[in-house]
Amino acid sequence: CRPKPFTIDECTRLIKAFKTVDCLKPYYPLFALLLSTGARPNEVLALKWTHILGLWEGHQVGTEVLPAKKFVLGGRPVFFEFAVHQQRRTHIDPVKRFKNIKNGCLHQPELNRFIPGSENLFEEAIQACLPSRNVRKCLSNDEFRRRLVFQGPGKGARSDVSWRDGKVFEESVDYQLPFDWHNFRRYFMVACEYANVGYRRPYNLRHTYVTHMCTLGEYGGRQVASWIGDTEKTMRARYLGYVNIPMNDKVEGGLDMAKAIESMSAAEAAQFMAMLANKMASGG
Repeated sequence: CRPKPFTIDECTRLIKAFKTVDCLKPYYPLFALLLSTGARPNEVLALKWTHILGLWEGHQVGTEVLPAKKFVLGGRPVFFEFAVHQQRRTHIDPVKRFKNIKNGCLHQPELNRFIPGSENLFEEAIQACLPSRNVRKCLSNDEFRRRLVFQGPGKGARSDVSWRDGKVFEESVDYQLPFDWHNFRRYFMVACEYANVGYRRPYNLRHTYVTHMCTLGEYGGRQVASWIGDTEKTMRARYLGYVNIPMNDKVEGGLDMAKAIESMSAAEAAQFMAMLANKMASGG
């Protein structure tokens, strides 16, 4: 059974549903992260603030570095290193709730910017999850850095409560408790209904990312496979025949020969042209 990615029109309608329907709005950041990065659900749910590279000086993992003076949430601003361990998701030890990423393929994806009017999905998701005030103060706090980016509706994490004087008294909130993926699957069905889109499991957002990057971005198989943390062999076996995956990687920011020659001095340009003529004459 071949994957069935969502079309551009279907993505547009799903985005509108998640942005406008009240019961779906809290889940828009998770939906946007999945669609913009192509990451596996358990990788997105394990994403911590330290791994949003665009928030940190030098575009580094933000364990020790300072928050960036200017956030850069375009290009490749996120790094996936861990995934949620579903069997130990609620383990008392936060460290044991996570595992190394599948196949050990750490990845830093190029963002999907091919949906007209929704080119900034990733940035919108991160802005929605960041605190509404004192952002830099929060990012400078070690405990905050270790928190999960998406924690679900409201606080989104388990809240241990007790009763005091007949009222619920909150004692602590577990900000490293991964959100339950099955809850999102239920709301994704609702989104498809509102958007009048044929239901496919939300994991197909990963297939959608691959389709957009290969067919619209015209990126090669090796590049896209590295961005989704998979091997090119596996990706081609799964998608080839359904998606026309370019054989060669796309060279980004390649040398513009005309501009290069224009920037040379007259002597340098003459030397370069002479060398080029010799190469052509010798068949090199």
